[in-house]
Amino acid sequence: MSKIVLKGGVIIDKSGERHADVVIGQDGLISEIGKNLSAATTIDVKGQIISSGFVDLNAHFSQPGNEKAETIETGTRSAVKGGYTAVIAMPDSEIINDNADTARSIVKLGETALCHVEIAGAITLGNQGKEIAPLSEMAALGIQHFADPFVARGNDLTTRRAMEYSQKFGATLYYGCAGEESYSKGQMNEGMISSLLGIAGIPKENEEIEVFRLCSLAKMTGARIHLQQITNPQSVKLIAEAQAEGANVTCEIAPHHFALTEVLVESFEARYKIFP
Repeated sequence: MSKIVLKGGVIIDKSGERHADVVIGQDGLISEIGKNLSAATTIDVKGQIISSGFVDLNAHFSQPGNEKAETIETGTRSAVKGGYTAVIAMPDSEIINDNADTARSIVKLGETALCHVEIAGAITLGNQGKEIAPLSEMAALGIQHFADPFVARGNDLTTRRAMEYSQKFGATLYYGCAGEESYSKGQMNEGMISSLLGIAGIPKENEEIEVFRLCSLAKMTGARIHLQQITNPQSVKLIAEAQAEGANVTCEIAPHHFALTEVLVESFEARYKIFP
């Protein structure tokens, strides 16, 4: 393809925000950034944002098992439309990715993706938290991410053993921090509004307890873990403290957790029902 210049956009990257033109070379990669640049093809992107592709560490696809709802191809098509160039597919489709045969078939399905897809295997069989899945067999297929999506269901011993096991092949373990009881019963943040509405609440302390537990086990074992969808400042503080003490732990925060509040639930508008 011929060179393309994007003109009039706002670049947002690690150095901040600035107005500049961007030239994309014949190899499809950025070749130049600056003022008053030109190329064979000009695209006016005035008022638009130019940034690196986004990476979704917590994507959920319906395939395999519920292809009528979504496939990896259609899911990644949506991802690309939203500016994502890479995603990690969590093991929570109807057919749980908890063994080598399933993993092999999902890796094959990943070839239909429109962006880069990393496949995550389940930490425990059936995502039940009782028996560790054959992580090494899945790792032999190139899988380096394993998850207990939404909620860390394993007891301390199971979780510890999984963390120790994961280090044999350099994997990262992903854990939800909602707490199993909250996952099954709670509907919104516990507080004055949940009481007024008569809706079962989820105490923020449930998440903090899970974060503390997982960070402590990560420090004990030396495992690399990533905590998903953190929702309150105290949890972030606990993670920062664990990092300062040598724990190999990172976390993510979903946009709605710093853009929206529980006050919106008073309207009973269904789109404000989220989890966690």
